[in-house]
Amino acid sequence: MMRTTLDFRSWAYRSLRLRPGLPKLRPRDLKAAAETPESRFYRLILERALSSEVRQQCHRWLDVGCRNWSYLSGALEALPAVRQGIGIELDPGRIYWNGFYRGNYAHAEAARACSQTRTIHFLGGDFTKVPLEPELRALNEEEKEYPALLVTHFFPFVSAEPCRAWGLPKTYSNFDALIARTQALCHWHRPRTVRWLSLHQGEWEAEIARPLWEKHCPIESEGVLGPLEFQALWPGKHPVIWLAGTLSA
Repeated sequence: MMRTTLDFRSWAYRSLRLRPGLPKLRPRDLKAAAETPESRFYRLILERALSSEVRQQCHRWLDVGCRNWSYLSGALEALPAVRQGIGIELDPGRIYWNGFYRGNYAHAEAARACSQTRTIHFLGGDFTKVPLEPELRALNEEEKEYPALLVTHFFPFVSAEPCRAWGLPKTYSNFDALIARTQALCHWHRPRTVRWLSLHQGEWEAEIARPLWEKHCPIESEGVLGPLEFQALWPGKHPVIWLAGTLSA
């Protein structure tokens, strides 16, 4: 079987440790980290796309495609009710100039965000294959007071070209598979609510994502954040479009 660049990076992340431990994060203070431009951008998106009532209901959060999770602190400012969070990244093996991997930074961000009342952790792997069901089932049994799970897909690949640009096989542009996996989590999270939020750059990406979401569940809300609103926070040149809804088993 032909090996890809992603296969090599995944192997390196699992097998080769060029630096011991985790990288030191700057700024080190969680509140200060929440005020970086990127963190403020994700906080703005979450607060605009989800009502305060919905955000207060989401005690668990699953962030699909979290990269190095550098925006985690800002996202948690918008999601103050989160008690358990999981970030998943398909390509944690991208390596930085200092010898640490993308996944190392995501682990460090997760560790910084943990507290006596909140557990955050990072997983490197394919969301469509990582066995999350046993963990959700165990949490359901242990923590019955947690009413809702929020699943976020921040800027997922919905077409082949961006995958090629990032050195990923074009098969990972199958957004329908990610949505199907998201819906499958409902069977293990019953009877609690599963909410989802999906962000896309430009109307052309949203046009691809809309019918895929509608195939699995109705879109309850959508909106647009224009470049003028986030130009000081995010380098994107195209409008950011969000789609959101509630899944049922």
